[in-house]
Amino acid sequence: MLQTWGHVSEDPSDTQYRVGTVLRRPQLRLEGPEAGFCARLEHLGDGDLSITRLGYGAAVCVEPVPEPGFWVLSLPLQGEVQVDADSGRAHTHAGVASFIPSHGQVHGHWRQGSRQAVLRVRAQLLEQACAAFTDDAPRFLHGGSPALPMDADTGL
Repeated sequence: MLQTWGHVSEDPSDTQYRVGTVLRRPQLRLEGPEAGFCARLEHLGDGDLSITRLGYGAAVCVEPVPEPGFWVLSLPLQGEVQVDADSGRAHTHAGVASFIPSHGQVHGHWRQGSRQAVLRVRAQLLEQACAAFTDDAPRFLHGGSPALPMDADTGL
């Protein structure tokens, strides 16, 4: 069933719990003063596919718990997020997203004022879609950097 909801919180513990209900359960650590922390979440989705707009207001480090079976595409809406994943590093900002499997270790360093749209897709659904346009979907999905340029040259 499709869920849709929004949430605003100035409590990092509450935010950690709320983010974990729709994305991967994170460890959330403030990287500066707590005074600017004001998380905003907007979520639409179900168990196979969802999109969540997310911002913390303050600089934070997010370390999600591995969860096999999903891929996450993080599209920058505002600011910058440095993503360090098993598959490499992505510096997301206007024009560069990150695309990572959810089964590995990830560290996301969100700068103050950053906001991302996070698309979460069940791996099986994504593999079926990729198989429609490539003969080697696993190589297509696992063969590249987590940094995903989004510009006219790449067609994204």
